[in-house]
Amino acid sequence: MSALRRIWPGGNAFFSPRFSSFLAYGSLLFALLGSTLLVSESDIREGQLATRDIVAPENVEIVDVLATEKLRGEILASIPPVYRVDEGVVRQVKEEVEGFFVGLEGIRAAALSPLPEVVEGFSRKWNVTENTVRWLLEAPKEAYEAVRGLLYDLFAARFFAQPVRREDLARVLLEMNTEIEKAGLPGEAMWVAGILVTRFLRPNAVVDEAETQEKRAQILASLEPVRRVIRRGEVLLRRGDIVTREHLQALEALGIVGENRRFSRALSLGIFIAGVVVLEYLYLRRFAPLFLGDNALLLVRLMAVCGVLVLHLLTLRVSPVFLVAGAIPLVLLTLAGWEVALGESLLLFPLLFWAWRMDLSGGLLLFLHLFSPVFLLGKKRVERKHFTRVGEVLALFCGVLGILFALEEGLALWKVLTFFVYGGSGGILASVVALGSVSLFEHTFHLTTEVRLMELLNPNHPLLKRLMLEAPGTYSHSLIVANLAEVAAEEIGANALLVRAGAYYHDIGKLRRPQFFIENQAGPNRNVHERLSPYLSVRVIIGHVRDGLEIARKFRLPREVQGIIQSHHGRSVVRYFYEKALRMSGGNISRDVFRYPGPLPRTPEEAIVFLADSVEAAVRSMKDPTPRRIEMTVRNIIRAYLEDGQLDESSLTLRDINRIARRFVLFLNGMIHARVPYPEPVEESVHGKS
Repeated sequence: MSALRRIWPGGNAFFSPRFSSFLAYGSLLFALLGSTLLVSESDIREGQLATRDIVAPENVEIVDVLATEKLRGEILASIPPVYRVDEGVVRQVKEEVEGFFVGLEGIRAAALSPLPEVVEGFSRKWNVTENTVRWLLEAPKEAYEAVRGLLYDLFAARFFAQPVRREDLARVLLEMNTEIEKAGLPGEAMWVAGILVTRFLRPNAVVDEAETQEKRAQILASLEPVRRVIRRGEVLLRRGDIVTREHLQALEALGIVGENRRFSRALSLGIFIAGVVVLEYLYLRRFAPLFLGDNALLLVRLMAVCGVLVLHLLTLRVSPVFLVAGAIPLVLLTLAGWEVALGESLLLFPLLFWAWRMDLSGGLLLFLHLFSPVFLLGKKRVERKHFTRVGEVLALFCGVLGILFALEEGLALWKVLTFFVYGGSGGILASVVALGSVSLFEHTFHLTTEVRLMELLNPNHPLLKRLMLEAPGTYSHSLIVANLAEVAAEEIGANALLVRAGAYYHDIGKLRRPQFFIENQAGPNRNVHERLSPYLSVRVIIGHVRDGLEIARKFRLPREVQGIIQSHHGRSVVRYFYEKALRMSGGNISRDVFRYPGPLPRTPEEAIVFLADSVEAAVRSMKDPTPRRIEMTVRNIIRAYLEDGQLDESSLTLRDINRIARRFVLFLNGMIHARVPYPEPVEESVHGKS
């Protein structure tokens, strides 16, 4: 790795804890969200026993192949075949009819009165009754021609052009007889025509296979396949079940089996997660840069998100409305701040919604869990009681939504109640998980929370007790600075509890040499700096910042409090010893020798303690404090710090600074006010006036 760094110096950032944290975060997200992609295909075969339970990771609508095939079969069975006219049968009937009438006309032309044996032979040949043949032979030409012409017309219209099935013979025969009656023939002629129609009519229909298949194909093409919805959390296969074709169909739709589908889904999920991680980094660098510099918080974010997602996968097996994702923003809001919680929710929502293929109901529940804590609590300090309130709100809304979703799906009453119970339980469980996680993380990683800060404000804390006993002047100064800084923090919406705790401990470095600081010196002749050079004195004074940071780390004070200790003097100049050195040397003294090492205050809380510390010391040293002089002193100190660039790195605006100054003046005027002198006691005569 060192060789790689020498080859690519700019790649150092890729080996930093920050990069490793984001890389691990993305990898764990991929492992959790793509867990179904990693299921081995070799043990999921039709006819084999399932070796594990498989739960649907998302809502998906699939085509029910078995039901669709059954429906297709039923529809195919109900579609009648397409018939066409059998040209061979038509040709045969035409030849028979023509031969029949040609034979009759030959006999009619041969003799006026046919012999009985001729009539009998013709009748037997054509399978027609003798009376019918005799009438046709003896009938007048007009009647004969009318019967023959009507027969040709009926067969041309009803038989030669239209297919006639066997089951249609009775209907077609009835239609032809109806036409004969409408023709207005004499009684015997109508009778003969009916007999001839019955004699020559036969089925001429044959199934047209091509047309039949085309018709069936058209109907099947317009057929909508039978679909069914696999709900997220539905158990597709239980261990020991025999894998059926229907099981494989559902697993293929979810991408659990099938190498090509698994690869494409894994690739798309990896790209999506990579994009989300990059966007999250850019968001945090813009809105929460301090979070990026805290490796402990980055690790907490990773553990909180991935831990809750693992729990979510377990609860999903119980019910699709049993969500616990609300624990994520609650934990981050408490430990990392509003900006981090909002950013994580904004990026996790589309990722989880897409990765788990949620429907509208699941997406709405996820939205409530991820954003309700952020907007219910806002930027104010999160306390333990807020977890309960958020859990109750989530339980109420998710329970009601569970009922609505169950009713919309038309589920039974007991299922509706189940959805209500699981939806509400998810909200309660999310708050419980968040509460336990915050307690675990704050003690494991020594993070700053409301409870931790309250513990630091306890007067029985070992450092505060030492400060009170060993440096009482510093202790008194710290209490006043804490009160002054707290009211200013409340004025601009900063973390007042953190400001108070930071002010309590900002001067603990003076415990190393308390007698070197003026507030701890008992008499006017006890100033040890009178016997020291200004260079040595300033080293001792400036060293209390370094000493305070060492003590804070030894007692594992929160990082935010350590930041206040380290920056409560910024890079300001110790003017007393600087001017003393100037007087002794006659000039040409570098101001940098007499500056605190810094850093400059960056957060609002650090800047407030920085200003409060200087303002309190200056006002306390005033001989005749009046409201006007106090205000001028406060304004001059703040103006001097602005001109010196001491607040350049802080996030305070000029409006915030002006409000802080006004609050300082009001507080100091209330604390340092002129008192009415008490009159001398007048001794009266015990015997009264004379």
